[in-house]
Amino acid sequence: EKAIHSRPDIIFATGRSDLENRLEIFFRVKSVEKNIVISVTDENGNIIKEFKRPHVAPAEMEKISLTKKQIESVSTDKMIISMKKGVE
Repeated sequence: EKAIHSRPDIIFATGRSDLENRLEIFFRVKSVEKNIVISVTDENGNIIKEFKRPHVAPAEMEKISLTKKQIESVSTDKMIISMKKGVE
């Protein structure tokens, strides 16, 4: 079982397993941002998956999905969700 942790720019994260083949993670961001990349990494900083978003806002719930295969590829106990500016 993996724990989900988020960085300070994400204020809420929760997950649910769907059909035992996918994990959906829902969260809100702290501020309005444009052209960002949401990264899911392990504790060692290895990227599991990245998601590009043209716009995010606190009023909108964000959703990302990871497959069972992606989750099983994580060798640490934690997955970390973070957000950064994308390339313009």
